[in-house]
Amino acid sequence: MKNNQLLRQFSNLCGFGERTGVHVPAGKARQFPRGSLRGFKIRKLALVLTAALVAPICLSPSLHAAVAPTFTASQQTVGPGGTVYVQITASGFTDLLGAGFSLSWNSGVLQYVGSVLNSQLAAAGTYIFNASGGNLGFLWSDDTSPPGSGTTLSSGGTVFTMQFTAIGGIGTSSTITFGDSPTERDVLFFDYTEISGPDVPTINGGVTVVPEPVNWALGLFACVFIGGATVRWASSRRMSLQPAQTASHGEPGA
Repeated sequence: MKNNQLLRQFSNLCGFGERTGVHVPAGKARQFPRGSLRGFKIRKLALVLTAALVAPICLSPSLHAAVAPTFTASQQTVGPGGTVYVQITASGFTDLLGAGFSLSWNSGVLQYVGSVLNSQLAAAGTYIFNASGGNLGFLWSDDTSPPGSGTTLSSGGTVFTMQFTAIGGIGTSSTITFGDSPTERDVLFFDYTEISGPDVPTINGGVTVVPEPVNWALGLFACVFIGGATVRWASSRRMSLQPAQTASHGEPGA
């Protein structure tokens, strides 16, 4: 019930509107312009401004030394046709009211399946995954923290996990690259200090398609088995030839 209410009250860039879900259908990519997180927080900002206890914080954003969290995409390997999970983690994710960024990959190597948000972030607010082709826009907004606070993740905690199917051949790879389209890199702190674009540090990841480990194991076993059998055959062959050689070199006049 609570989640349904949050989704009904989900803020879009044109104001407060109705939404039936948090995923934008594939092929329906939507451009989120600069400052989109501020649009998310209009309702909460009004509440904060009416709270006398936190008014000094809201009216003096410089009191908070904003240090943007670093978002990182993991490095993974996968066999042809296999499923691979890429974790998007963050360090310095402290007292945030919102976060957003985009990711891109080679759609000829990886086929996007879906994403799962960290349960703590999902419980704290509303979010959207906007996927189209080889791009994904992510936007999250804290709706439950009391005025003057935000959400904090442990250092290196997973923000969300992306699932892909490897459709490229062995040896192909794809970089998982952070960017600003369709959603600009943007973080919003509890006092409404905002950092956007290249000022938000990110570390790209990637996926490489490799031979299945089981195939290597089977190949190694086959080589060892065949090699051992060959050695045993050669040894048996030498043993069988020794009596004949001894008989042909018997005593003179025999």
